[in-house]
Amino acid sequence: MLMTLVIGVIHPSANASSLLSCNDDKREIPIDVPKKKENPYSVIPLACYYSASLLKVGIRFKRDIGRVALLVTNETTGESWSGLLDSSMGEGSLCISGTPGTYTVSIMLTDGCEYEGTFIL
Repeated sequence: MLMTLVIGVIHPSANASSLLSCNDDKREIPIDVPKKKENPYSVIPLACYYSASLLKVGIRFKRDIGRVALLVTNETTGESWSGLLDSSMGEGSLCISGTPGTYTVSIMLTDGCEYEGTFIL
C-alpha cells in the first residue's frame, strides 16, 4: 500500500514550519526534534524518524546519553504511546497505529533536556 506522508517540523523559536513529503512507504522520514529550552540549535545527541512501513517512531543515538523517555501523541485522535529507551543500544523505537493525524513527538533525557517535533500522516 502506497501512502503519501507529509512531515511538518516546528521549531520552538520560530513560527515557520518546513514540510517534507514522501511517496514511498518503505523510506524513513526524519523528524526534526529541536531542543525546547535554551538554544534550540545546539548539538542534538539523537536523530528521530518515522518508518511508514513498520509504523514506528524511532530514535538513533549519536552517543550513550542514558535512558530516554519517548512520548508520541496523535493530537487529532488523542491516542498516545510512551516508552523508555536505552541509548547505549544505539537505537530504539516505539510502534504507533499510523492513524492519520498530526503527531507530536516528545523526548526527555535524564539530564532534563527535552526535545519536541511534529509530523503529519
